Amino acid sequence: FDEDNDFLIFEVDLNGRRRKGIELSNTPPRIGDDIYVLGNPKGLETTLSKGIVSSIREEHDVIQIDAAISPGSSGSPVFNKTGEVVAIATFKKLECENCNFAVDIELIKAELRQL
Repeated sequence: FDEDNDFLIFEVDLNGRRRKGIELSNTPPRIGDDIYVLGNPKGLETTLSKGIVSSIREEHDVIQIDAAISPGSSGSPVFNKTGEVVAIATFKKLECENCNFAVDIELIKAELRQL
């Protein structure tokens, strides 16, 4: 787990069954790109929110998005328009309209390579 970036990597035992995973993007998101967050805000399962990449906050290693992130959506995949994961939703800044943040999938991929 990475407490600073608010993510956890874990393994699931599928008892030998194979499952196709979600594709991770090899192209970094850019400001203005359309994005989609698939989450469970307040327990409302499989809720899709649409937004854009508002900024790339390199000083904090996060991507700012305007798609809604409510309690229950942290850890949700952030998809690009081709269905690849570009980030993981993490937090929103209180008292700031549409100030939502996600960890770039490159950080997650780097952690997976170390495992």
